[in-house]
Amino acid sequence: MNVLDNLNNRIRFYENNYNINEKKQEEYYSPVTDKEIKLLEEYAGFKLPNDYITFLKETNFKKKEAGIALSFISNSGSQIIVALWNIKEIMEQRNWYPFLEEYKGDMLIIGDDLGDSFFMYQNGQNGFGIYVEDAGACVPLGNAAKLSNTLTELLVEGKGLDNEFFL
Repeated sequence: MNVLDNLNNRIRFYENNYNINEKKQEEYYSPVTDKEIKLLEEYAGFKLPNDYITFLKETNFKKKEAGIALSFISNSGSQIIVALWNIKEIMEQRNWYPFLEEYKGDMLIIGDDLGDSFFMYQNGQNGFGIYVEDAGACVPLGNAAKLSNTLTELLVEGKGLDNEFFL
């Protein structure tokens, strides 16, 4: 299932940064290969969920800084941004944040909120899934809130959109 074609009705593309018709245009889009997925899984230290692999294959943009930015309104009325990175950006995160090396096998940051919060796959205290954490000034992580088990649960079913983290 294409997650982006089935977004929860509360989620919108942030500033129209994603055009379904453009994503397949060669100048913008570069398919992720199985080799790249394997390298990312080695980098993460765990097997990536199937829906996330499909998402990466559908949304991999050539520009390093490109990705998909989505937004929704929280229960408190705040606009929440979920910027999911492309594979190149994910693979460079340990260059930006060297302390992340100690989390290999337990966590892979997959995006941010265009600010100080990270979205990640993590083997956290509530099991494996997608978590969010306010990282502030790149301090070591440890207080993440679990949003959902899968990307599909988060973006299609809306599980985690009302997490107290967003209040």
